[in-house]
Amino acid sequence: MVRYGLVLVICQPDTNEVVDRIILKSNDMTVNGLIALWDYVRSYMVHGLTSVPVVTPRSQKLSLVNSFFIYMPYLNPTSEGSHFRGRMQPVDLILVLLTTGFFWIWLPMGICHYIAMKCAPEPQLPSDISRL
Repeated sequence: MVRYGLVLVICQPDTNEVVDRIILKSNDMTVNGLIALWDYVRSYMVHGLTSVPVVTPRSQKLSLVNSFFIYMPYLNPTSEGSHFRGRMQPVDLILVLLTTGFFWIWLPMGICHYIAMKCAPEPQLPSDISRL
């Protein structure tokens, strides 16, 4: 099975000596999302913040329905599921058909996710971290 990733490599100026690597995305089965991510990064590097589209973060609110479908968001009847289905490509549809048999495994895992998130404490940033 082939997996793809997008890694930024920071080098010393005018050399190929690697200073650091930043993994933006890894372990993807298709390159479509990686191409879009690379276009976003390139646009930012060339033109700055004015050229990149505003990205609204996904809602992090905990709900039973979202947890229920966390491992199969393409079946989610809410607006999040509709948004997910709208971004699906033909390759994604094939993968959905191949993995539909795991529905009975993912269903209890989604319920366990909900219980774990309800019991988990709210994350707190350390006070010495400055907000941007």
